Amino acid sequence: MNYKELAKLIRSHRHQTIVENHLTLSYEDWYDYRITISHQMATRADEKWFANKVGAKTDGVGKQYWEPFSREVDIGDGYFSPVLVIGENNYDLKVTFKERNYIDSIGFQQYRPADPIAFYAALMGTGPKDYTLIIVPKDVAFRMKIDKIAKTGNLGSAHGTGLYDKMTTEEKINVVQEAVSTGKNCVIGFDVKKKSSKEDFELLMDKYRMKFDDVQSFITNYNTK
Repeated sequence: MNYKELAKLIRSHRHQTIVENHLTLSYEDWYDYRITISHQMATRADEKWFANKVGAKTDGVGKQYWEPFSREVDIGDGYFSPVLVIGENNYDLKVTFKERNYIDSIGFQQYRPADPIAFYAALMGTGPKDYTLIIVPKDVAFRMKIDKIAKTGNLGSAHGTGLYDKMTTEEKINVVQEAVSTGKNCVIGFDVKKKSSKEDFELLMDKYRMKFDDVQSFITNYNTK
């Protein structure tokens, strides 16, 4: 088959609607299947597929109005237990599929401390046979972010970096702390690198790395420990 024939088949397949049974595929099958669909479709489908793998629900999540902040916030991508308890059993999912021999960085491109997200799930597909899944509780993510700002003086803004360039380290820390307490929007990056943040990286890999089957129990029991 030449590239012209292959391109025709790919274009035809990518216009197909993802059916329910595709969302119950094993990790190995999903790894291959998502390559055959568009990036935009795969990004949306990852959320549904992940929820199926961990036994979560996705109804009622996403961006919506939240009374405590009197504005629209991101409620995340899924939750556990019979009902959604915002800030307690909901999670935000970040997915990357890239073949690699090892993980040297754990992060989220957009970390919004004001959003009432209870857990951050970082799923890194490292190959067709294996993956790395890290579930970071909000209190752990917040502590790591504050510590990193204090250490480096860098806020790590995902948007509008120039707004914070002239701030002192203390002022940058206040930006993140006020976002949590007041709901003021603040979009920053969260990235724990093995080389520069070895202690935090090892903590995430040792204590918060898990398999799909572990996620529901971890999240539903975390606040009761």
